[in-house]
Amino acid sequence: YQPLADVIVEHTQVKNWYAARALAFPLTVIAAIVVLLIIRLITKHSIMVVVANKNLDRLGGMIMAVTKVVTVVVILILAVYMSGHSYLNKHCTEESIVGESIVGLLPEFREEVRKVKKAMDKAVAED
Repeated sequence: YQPLADVIVEHTQVKNWYAARALAFPLTVIAAIVVLLIIRLITKHSIMVVVANKNLDRLGGMIMAVTKVVTVVVILILAVYMSGHSYLNKHCTEESIVGESIVGLLPEFREEVRKVKKAMDKAVAED
């Protein structure tokens, strides 16, 4: 999402690169969701479903549903982590086993969010 942050800095009024990166992440997630929905709409009506084994089809559907839910949970936890809201951040990422695991797996992401938060706090303090 860093190239998108560069585009945001160059072509909008957001001139703080850290704020642009914080904006680029949710925009990238939203764009990915829209693309996936479009692909789903296209393939849903144009592909004929042939099922040879119903149990195998159910297992595949279950795996895809779990993958979808896990993806949404990861996106929501990362959005809460990036929001900077202290109460939500504490309960969703610091005191939650799932949130702590997700954020713990992304040390570089955690450091970038801390930098953005410091830069935003500094910008607010200067205003």
